[in-house]
Amino acid sequence: TTESFLIALDDAVGQVELLDAVTGAPLPVASIEAALHAVIKGTPPTRADSPPSLAALTTADRDTWAAARTKLMAHSAANVSSLGCIDDALFHLSLDEVGS
Repeated sequence: TTESFLIALDDAVGQVELLDAVTGAPLPVASIEAALHAVIKGTPPTRADSPPSLAALTTADRDTWAAARTKLMAHSAANVSSLGCIDDALFHLSLDEVGS
């Protein structure tokens, strides 16, 4: 079962667990809040010469997205793992500033 959600901020994605891995009980709100702050603090500023983020593909049509996904997955096992985390997350929270 999925026990986490993803946070997208600039070019970084962080995973935040919601359930205790041992007991399956919901984590305290303070633990989830601390994880959110850790992701935010650990995100370096986006550079002007940074490559487009994966989120840019979400604006593409399905065929373009599917072709790009296939290429990404063929490129490395890390991409397969990352895309699996994206697929399995309960939800995604984008903290990007619009128009910045």
